Amino acid sequence: MQGKRLIIESNEVVSVYTAVTLRHQDTLYLGDVMSCTTLAGGQLIEICVAHILSGLQSLLGLRAQLLSGSVSSPSSLVAAAVEN
Repeated sequence: MQGKRLIIESNEVVSVYTAVTLRHQDTLYLGDVMSCTTLAGGQLIEICVAHILSGLQSLLGLRAQLLSGSVSSPSSLVAAAVEN
């Protein structure tokens, strides 16, 4: 996924190239700050999105990619928290 951008408003200044994680409902967005512009009411932040994750399968897929395929089988994973 190349070229995906997300623009948000914030009260905080965020440095360019800062890695960020945004959560909206059941979706997790991972990316880097490309620009942070001051507006009258706060900051306008442009984020280059590297990954969009939703659900356990996406998380396991990213984990496998990051660990270059050396991942334990799902049955050996231990849940840290469960949300209903």
